[in-house]
Amino acid sequence: MIYNSTHPPESLAYFGGKATSLLSLLKIGVNIPEFAVIPSNVLENLIPKHLPMDQYADFITSFYFDSDFFDAIYQALPKGCHFFAVRSSGIDEDGRFFSFAGQFETELFVKREFLSDAIKRVWKSAYSERITVYRQQNNFVNPPAIAVIIQAMIHADASGVAFTLNPLTGDDELVVNAVYGLGEGLVSGELEADMFVVRNNQISEQITEKKLSLVFDEYKGTGTVYMEVPDEQINQPCLTAAQILELANAAATLQEHYQAPQDIEFCFSGKSLFILQSRPITTISNEPFTIWDNSNIVESYPGLTSPLTFSFIKKMYAAVYRQLSLIMGIRSKKIEDQTAVFENMLGLLWGRVYYNLNNWHAALALLPGYELNASFMDKMMGVKEKFPTKLTKQNNKLNEVYDVVRAIFSVLKTHRNMNKDRKQFLKHFHAVLQVYEQLDFDRMSLQELMDCYLEFENTLSKNWRAPIVNDFFCMVYFGVLQKLCFKYFGEEEKDLHNNLLTGAKDIISTEPIEWTADIVQEIHKNEHAVVLFENDSPAELWAKLQDDSFSAIREKIDCYLKKWGARCVGELKLETITYDQCPENFISILKSYIQNGQTHNQKNLSGHNQVREKAEDFVNQRLNGKWVKRLIFKFVLKKTRYLVSNRENLRFERTKGFGMVRVMMLSFGKKFAHAGIINYERDIFYLTQHEIFDFVNGTSIHANFFDLIELRRKIYNQFEGMVLSERIKGRGNVYKNLQNFAFKENESKVDLLHGIPCCPGIVEGVVSVLRSPQEIDQLNGNILVTSSTDPGWVVLFPKATAIVVERGSLLSHSAIVSREMGIPCIVGVKGLLNQVKSGDRIKMNGATGQIEILKRHEREKTN
Repeated sequence: MIYNSTHPPESLAYFGGKATSLLSLLKIGVNIPEFAVIPSNVLENLIPKHLPMDQYADFITSFYFDSDFFDAIYQALPKGCHFFAVRSSGIDEDGRFFSFAGQFETELFVKREFLSDAIKRVWKSAYSERITVYRQQNNFVNPPAIAVIIQAMIHADASGVAFTLNPLTGDDELVVNAVYGLGEGLVSGELEADMFVVRNNQISEQITEKKLSLVFDEYKGTGTVYMEVPDEQINQPCLTAAQILELANAAATLQEHYQAPQDIEFCFSGKSLFILQSRPITTISNEPFTIWDNSNIVESYPGLTSPLTFSFIKKMYAAVYRQLSLIMGIRSKKIEDQTAVFENMLGLLWGRVYYNLNNWHAALALLPGYELNASFMDKMMGVKEKFPTKLTKQNNKLNEVYDVVRAIFSVLKTHRNMNKDRKQFLKHFHAVLQVYEQLDFDRMSLQELMDCYLEFENTLSKNWRAPIVNDFFCMVYFGVLQKLCFKYFGEEEKDLHNNLLTGAKDIISTEPIEWTADIVQEIHKNEHAVVLFENDSPAELWAKLQDDSFSAIREKIDCYLKKWGARCVGELKLETITYDQCPENFISILKSYIQNGQTHNQKNLSGHNQVREKAEDFVNQRLNGKWVKRLIFKFVLKKTRYLVSNRENLRFERTKGFGMVRVMMLSFGKKFAHAGIINYERDIFYLTQHEIFDFVNGTSIHANFFDLIELRRKIYNQFEGMVLSERIKGRGNVYKNLQNFAFKENESKVDLLHGIPCCPGIVEGVVSVLRSPQEIDQLNGNILVTSSTDPGWVVLFPKATAIVVERGSLLSHSAIVSREMGIPCIVGVKGLLNQVKSGDRIKMNGATGQIEILKRHEREKTN
């Protein structure tokens, strides 16, 4: 029996995936070509029993249809329909895991008199050699069975395939590949296709040269033929923006209906969109999808991070953010249920530290106001793409309400006490640090050193309330300030929040600049010292500065190293060699200042006062007479300024805490090396904390560490040359299933870049691309361009006319300090180091985030 939309079947057992999908599409009102279905049991009943399968094709070829066989088909299709599409619908086709895409025959523009032959060819394709091989490869045990769909043929202007989830990246976006004419030319790979990507109703496109299209063969009066595309259409998009958005709406409906990402075949004819097929995307793994991002954390952990550092910070992040959840009123049981979330907030991918965004959002979702705070957190972390995954909510509404009310009260209480908590934290932490600074770790036994370390780590992890609370409220208030600026003053004042935060005058991070300037002035008082700094190497200088004739200079340097010696690039990485460990590195900074004739701080360290005052005057004028809005805005601004300053200042306490951990870990290294457990004291950084402590406790699975350390050294040497993207996406095990696109690709050169504006000012000048502050000699008044900055870069800022950074956010170190110093700054410039090289001339606008490359260096032109 033949079935159609007006004569639906009682059972779909013989319909196959494609026909079943078409019937489902009818129910939800999707526009599809009229169709009829010949169920698979029709052919099964026709074939004689016990006929060998290798004779099926001959039997089908010789079979003769009764004339009334087609009556039900013609009744289902429009009157006057002269051409048909005859398609397969295999019983195993278009399933969740196997699609059989392109395996069966499809006949297009079939005339009535040739319909029986077309049906036979589709039937016979079920027993072809390629289908037999496909079924064997995918372990199908049932005999092949095929239904046949006969549709009214659509004269398509453009056709294609749409995926509701990017099949390569897993991104929540619509990916459309389309060609002129019929889509079979795209499926077969014969035609080049345009690609359109739709995200949040924004369309990006890659238009290809489309010289041919597959269309109706008018000469033969049946079938298809490849025809040349008119010249004026070859390089034009084959779909309009309106058509793409119409398709996007239809695709969203299909995904919602099937509750799974869809692979959709479609066509446009005139003004009408037709859906030809919709099936699950079979190329996407069922394993959980994870997004890794290091947009902002690269500021704290640039480049490779050692196993020891990662094992330490992974544990610290888990403890601290679990503590934050408790402070914010989340029930202990609920926190324990999320143990895996807290313990895996960071990842180590090819030696680089990444945020696991899935777990960050899962942790944030425990707090009230997740939808609002999620966007604030993304801005604080500097991520350039919105987190696409929807988090599931608990079903118990009563518990959910209780949790929200409890959390709100705790948040309000914590907010009220945060100033008092900060003062108590500083008092307690400084007292603990002072005790540990007096200890001689080298005289301790391994067991004593381990016990001492664990006690200190407990202080870091369980008494870090004030800094983490400050960061949370800083994230919230900064986000609210941005929203209020937009709401009260319009989009044209998009940089107002930055201008209002300049010149805070209470940020500790600028103090090293003042201290450095003071040392430079002291050096200039001694002519002999100036000569040495101009000519000697840093190592020679440091040795000669021990002479009593340089006591005034050495005293100032010693004071600097005592307070700021741990403040350097990579200061949170335990393996970093700090200025107090190797003073020669700081001497090289001073040497550059002297050689370039910089005798004092050339920047206004008191802040960009004029910008701030102008912004405040603007706010006062616009809110004049609007006392409610004025009161709200002033309150939020005051809190934001306070929290942003504290965020930067409390980072220094973290630096000192990590510095103490570094000292103790190096003491472990010395003891291990002295006992012959490792070769060199710095080899300790190739081990994890668990491996070190297990060895001390006698529970280590490693009898000797030499081979293990050598293996890790070799692996890290391989990691050194790798260049990773700031966002990596994958399913399941990241090393096994990482998408190929995770690594940066060579980008074509462009002359206009955009980033996040942090401090206003228009600067035109030559670029110096620096990889570390030790390259300070190359700066000397140029525009500083780098991948990321941390507090160790601050001594370079006075020598830069402007700062442009590839990574970072509005709350990153370079943003906060540049605002304080009034140095025009842009961060978060995607692809910056691929586009800009030392010697290039650029024009940057710190108010808009726009960077124009005016002239490339001569060597760039020859590449």
